[in-house]
Parts: sequence; structure tokens; C-alpha cells
Amino acid sequence: MSDARKLLVAIATLASVIIGTGFFTLPYVASQAGIWITSGYFLILGALVLLIHLMFAEVALKTPDFMRLPGFAQFHLGKWGKKMALASMAVGSFGTLLIYLIMGGEFLTNLLQPIFGGNQLFYTLAYYTFVACFIYFGIR
Repeated sequence: MSDARKLLVAIATLASVIIGTGFFTLPYVASQAGIWITSGYFLILGALVLLIHLMFAEVALKTPDFMRLPGFAQFHLGKWGKKMALASMAVGSFGTLLIYLIMGGEFLTNLLQPIFGGNQLFYTLAYYTFVACFIYFGIR
């Protein structure tokens, strides 16, 4: 696979996850919290995310080598910075995967429980098994 195609696949995968999650969750959040509170959250959190990305870009431009967050932290802060960055990334990744597991189980429960019965734990474990096999055996 060419480099351009790899980049396109990576961008498409990331965009589909971000857009898909927002597509299913944001209308529900807005209906529960209200449109004005949701809009306020968008403005405040959007500004914070933009600020964080701009700071990260500044660090990337000021560092002489191509690195990821733990490498930047080690370069600028030392070993303790790298350890903190790795711990932060591990906790964040675990939390993200947990959220997707809960969302997938909830989606399957709402979709299949009226037809087949069962509880949410069953559908969450079924979703986990399906995704784990999909990842283990590959997309193709």
C-alpha cells in the first residue's frame, strides 16, 4: 500500500470514528441538556481543544526531531515527563475504549433486545467479541 493510500485510510478511519460518535451522541446530549447549554459547551470546549492543539503544534515546531507526546515530554521535561505522558495516554486510551464499548453495547441492546431479549451485559460482551475478532483477524 502506498504512503498516500495509508495516510488516506488513517484519516478516513479517524474521521469516521469522530463523526460517527458525534452523530449518535450529540443530539441526545442536546435534547437532555438543552441547546443553549450544549452550545456553550461547544464554544468553551472547542476553544480549549483548539488552544491545546496550538500549544502541541508549537512544541512540535520547537523540537528538533519528529516525536510523539511522550518523546516531547522526555525532551523538554525529562524522564518524569515521559512517565506522566505515558500514564496520561494509557488512562485516556483506556477511557476511550471503555466509552466505545459501552456505546456499542447500548446500541446493540436498543437494536436487538426487543427482538431476541437478553440484557445489556450480553450485548456488550457480544459487541466486544465481534470487535476483538474483527481487529485480531484484520479488516480484510
